[in-house]
Order: sequence, then structure tokens, then C-alpha cells
Amino acid sequence: IFFFPLLYTFQELSNFSVTPRQKVQSTILVDNYVQRFPNDYKDYMIQWMPIQLFNFSFVPLWLRAPFISIAHLACQGYKLSAERSRKKTLEHEVGTASELT
Repeated sequence: IFFFPLLYTFQELSNFSVTPRQKVQSTILVDNYVQRFPNDYKDYMIQWMPIQLFNFSFVPLWLRAPFISIAHLACQGYKLSAERSRKKTLEHEVGTASELT
């Protein structure tokens, strides 16, 4: 319940392209929340529901915390590599398109 609003708040506060007066305005935060929440929540549920189901169904009690830590590390590594490859693909497509014109 609290994760996404806090995440969006800290992202906006750490955004250096926004002036200090705009950081105080809650309308920016609400707009970002309304835009990002449905996709982020869907991705979160697709990613973490199977992991949590497996964790509480099959992983022994003493191994649950390390399992979640390793799963989180793997998911973040995958997400970062996917974002980087997407950026490289977009940069390549933009470069190719600009070379054609």
C-alpha cells in the first residue's frame, strides 16, 4: 500500500530537472502515480506473486529470507539489463533512421 506512493515521491524528489517549487506540488506526484501505477502494479504482481507463492509453499522457514534476497537481486539484474538493452536498441534505431534521412 505504501511502496508505490513512496517510490514515486522519492523519484520525483531526486529528479534534478524539476525546480524546487515544483517539487512541493503534489499534483505532479498524483499525475505520476495515476500514469505509472497500473503498469507498475501489474509488473509487480506478475513478478512477485509466483516468487512469494513458491517461497511460502516450498522453501523452508530458515531459508526464506535468503531466497527472497536472491530472487530480488535476480529480478533487479534482469530488469536493469532489459532496460539497458532496450535503450541500446532505441539508440540504434534512432541512429539508423537519422542516417537514412
